[in-house]
Amino acid sequence: MRGFANAIFLAVVFLLSGCGGSSGGSSPPPPPPSATVVVSGKVTFDRVPHQANGIGLDYANTFSTPARFVRVRAVGSGAETLATSFTNALGDYSVTVPANQTIRIEAVSEMSRDANGLAWSASVVSQRPSNTPYLLQGAMVNSGATGQTRNLHASSGWSGTGYSGTRAAAPFAILDSLYKAYAELETAGVQMTVPSLVVDWRPSNSNTSFYNIAAGYIEILGAANSDTDEYDEHIILHEWWHFFEQQIGRGDVIGGSHNLSARLEIRTAYSEGMGNVFAALVLDDPLYKDALGFGQQNGFILDVAANPGLKGWFGEGSAQHIAYHLIETASMSLPQLFSLLRSDEYRQQTSLTSIYGLRTATEEQLPQFGADINSLVQGQEIFGTGYFGEGETTDVAPGSSLPHYREVSLDGGSVTTCSHNRIGAAWEEYNRPPNRQLVRMVLPVTGSYRIRVERVSGATTSDPDFLLYRAGTRVAEGQSALNNLEQWTGTLSAAHYVLDVHDYYNVDNIMTTGGLVCFGVTLETL
Repeated sequence: MRGFANAIFLAVVFLLSGCGGSSGGSSPPPPPPSATVVVSGKVTFDRVPHQANGIGLDYANTFSTPARFVRVRAVGSGAETLATSFTNALGDYSVTVPANQTIRIEAVSEMSRDANGLAWSASVVSQRPSNTPYLLQGAMVNSGATGQTRNLHASSGWSGTGYSGTRAAAPFAILDSLYKAYAELETAGVQMTVPSLVVDWRPSNSNTSFYNIAAGYIEILGAANSDTDEYDEHIILHEWWHFFEQQIGRGDVIGGSHNLSARLEIRTAYSEGMGNVFAALVLDDPLYKDALGFGQQNGFILDVAANPGLKGWFGEGSAQHIAYHLIETASMSLPQLFSLLRSDEYRQQTSLTSIYGLRTATEEQLPQFGADINSLVQGQEIFGTGYFGEGETTDVAPGSSLPHYREVSLDGGSVTTCSHNRIGAAWEEYNRPPNRQLVRMVLPVTGSYRIRVERVSGATTSDPDFLLYRAGTRVAEGQSALNNLEQWTGTLSAAHYVLDVHDYYNVDNIMTTGGLVCFGVTLETL
């Protein structure tokens, strides 16, 4: 609710086994000290597909596929790096090394590419924050006097009944899924240097796959016989979408639990639905799959083309239905979508990102799709207009969350907002719509201001908190533990702002706390 320091390459705590080879024969005479040879080969890994019905992994049909754009290095007997390179789109590599020296070839779980104005890099690591990559190691063999071929293959580690060997293929399978996302950016003509991405995968990861918004990394599940996601490409690309929103486009998602039957606040519903759609489009497969359970033989399928969940701005199913059919039915291209989502108008919107922003940006920048997206949006019972969704009539419950944004005037008295945890179970409190209320405010000049949020009715024990955003960036917060009162004083620039107001007890994921409470919000000049 998604360059590397040299030290990363040397501090390895988890080595992956690989198959390697070298030329044989008798030893040639010693070459001159400056003589070199070229060692080349291919790096591949096992990819395990899903069963034909989409439920569970199909180990019987595991196939080998190239490890694209991953780092390869030649290492000497003293663990010194002699040469580095990257594989190409076919998994091929070559390195020039000293002749007649004992070396081995290693593939590192790092991927990088700089072409057509787009530069990016990603790594899968065995631990954080040291960001230690995995190594796929070949044999330590003499380099000889002529060129050699040394191939490396990362196996799945599956024995037929379970994981009995090193799961060497997992980090390279994750990298290859990520490559497909970056390839879409390149095809779309995106030109930029993308921040490096770190993915934490290990067999002990057993919570959930997620993008850590604060730290900017992705964690992927690896717990065998419970839930492993290294071969669930839809999951990996969904989490990459959250990385895209935060680092490349614009996304204001706050994280938290979500599913198709959940009523979500506007940022979360939109972001989660878009993540599902992006994965389906990149893979050209609308059946979103997640393998789990004993032997990875269970799981679920989600048809992104449909919306089996709730209709409304609060449903991620509505967001995915709208975005998917905007591409697949109305024929908006992915390059057009990327261009729209990276436009200044979209990224600098003063509202928080939501399905309303996608529709309004489409109407403004790609008017040829205006009628299509309006029909799709209204078909999902979403009726608000503009970036702020003004005039929306579909609510999660009568009098619960609308309007989406209230407005407080500078030195103009208070506006009332309410917070309630009546929707969702305990673990779902954090991002449910009645728990948080949004307030718009406009500051005409740069100056000193006070924001004050004070209980006016409802639960007598409350802990009002708020977060202040400018174009999606958090610029201030009031999160003390004061009972019934929260305020912040400081300097703010002239701009439009959005305040996220809530009672801490209604977002703490504890159902025994909280309840209906209303606050008066004031904005004052100092």
